[in-house]
This record gives sequence, C-alpha cells and structure tokens, in this order.
Amino acid sequence: MKISEHEHRHHRRETAAALGVTLRALRRDRLLSQEDLARAAGLSTHAYGCLERGRSPSGGVANPTMDTLLRIFKVLGVDPPSLDLT
Repeated sequence: MKISEHEHRHHRRETAAALGVTLRALRRDRLLSQEDLARAAGLSTHAYGCLERGRSPSGGVANPTMDTLLRIFKVLGVDPPSLDLT
C-alpha cells in the first residue's frame, strides 16, 4: 500500500506530538525537570524541550535519532517499544 506524501507528513506530525505528550507525562511522573532529564540523557534542555513539543530545534517536526530515544528511555527507566511479531 502506497502512502501519499501528504498522509505521511500528517502522520509524522501526529506521531511526533503524541511522543512529546508521552515523554512529558513520563518525565513528570518521575518528578524530573526538563533540565534534569536532558542533562542525564546528554541532551541540551532546548533540544529535549522541543521533543516534548513535537518540534525539532530548527522548527520542523521532531525526528529524534534512535540513540536519542534510547538515552531518554534509559533515564526514564522504560523499555523501548517492542516490534517483535512472534
């Protein structure tokens, strides 16, 4: 099934926003400030804050690397999502 560029952009924006909401909730549940989480994950506070807003530091849609997500998950104490289909 082919997805149109418009559909892809829309889905990407929605997914980035949902990721941001989830990261914010997890961080707050652990009583961490954005600065504390960013420092522990080796990120700038600005870059991390952008992720919570679903934005990239340059203003586009957030597109964190796998390394960045794994660092954040580690600090939050959560396992990365499983893609195991078995």
